[in-house]
Amino acid sequence: MLALAQKSNWQAVAELEAERQPVIADLFQHPDIQQHLGELAETLRDVIELDRQCILLGEQERTQKSEELKTLQHGKRAVFAYLDNSH
Repeated sequence: MLALAQKSNWQAVAELEAERQPVIADLFQHPDIQQHLGELAETLRDVIELDRQCILLGEQERTQKSEELKTLQHGKRAVFAYLDNSH
C-alpha cells in the first residue's frame, strides 16, 4: 500500500484497504490468536507505521491539490474579471 501511495495511486490504496479490513477482522477471530499475540503485536506495529506513512503522503497530496485548486480558482476569477471589463 505504501508503494502505491508513494505513486499517488489512491484508488489502488483504497481497494487494498477494503480487502485488508475483513482479513484483519478475521485475524482477531482466529482461535489460536492468544498463542501468537507477541508476533502479531510486532507485525501490527509495522502495519501501523506503514499506515502512518501512507496517511502522511495522502495529507501532503491533499494539501498540494487544495493549493492547486485555489490557484485555478484565482485564475478563473481573473479571466472572468478580464472578460467582464473588456467589453
